[in-house]
Amino acid sequence: REDFREAKNTLGVILIHDKRWSDAVGVLEPLTRDMLYQTPENAWGNLGWAYLELGKLDQAVDALRRSVAAEPRFCVGSYRLGLALEKKGQPSQAAVALTQALETPEPACKNLQLAWAARARVRFQLGRMEEARSDLEQCVSLDKESRAGKECRSMLQKLK
Repeated sequence: REDFREAKNTLGVILIHDKRWSDAVGVLEPLTRDMLYQTPENAWGNLGWAYLELGKLDQAVDALRRSVAAEPRFCVGSYRLGLALEKKGQPSQAAVALTQALETPEPACKNLQLAWAARARVRFQLGRMEEARSDLEQCVSLDKESRAGKECRSMLQKLK
C-alpha cells in the first residue's frame, strides 16, 4: 500500500542487508520524494547506504548530505557520509563528517564504534597520529572483541 511508508523504508534496509542494492534503490528513491513521509532522513540515509554499497560514491554523498540536512542529529547518516568521502579519497572531508557523527548530541552516537575506527583511519591518512591513537583507544574501550574492536586493536599495534 502507498501509505505504508515505514514498511517501504524497512524493505529497503532488508534489501541492502540482502545485498540487493539496486532493488533497494528502486524502493527507497521514490520514498525520498514522498512529501508525506515523516522521516525523510531515513529514506535519504538508506538510499545513500545502498549507493555506497553499489560503489556509486557521488550519488551516495549527495543522498547522505540530504539525510544529514534533513536531520542534523542523524549520526548514522554522518557516519556513512564519512565512509563515502573516505572511499572518494577525501580524508579531510571524511574526518569532518565522522566528527559530526561522533559529536552529535545524541548519547548513542558516542557508541558508534565503526565511526571511531573510520575516523582513526582518516586521521592516520592525514598524519594526525595522536588523534588517530585517541580514536583507536576509544574504539577499543567500547568493545575490544567486536570486528571493529579487533580492527582498532590491530591499528593501535601498528602505531606502536
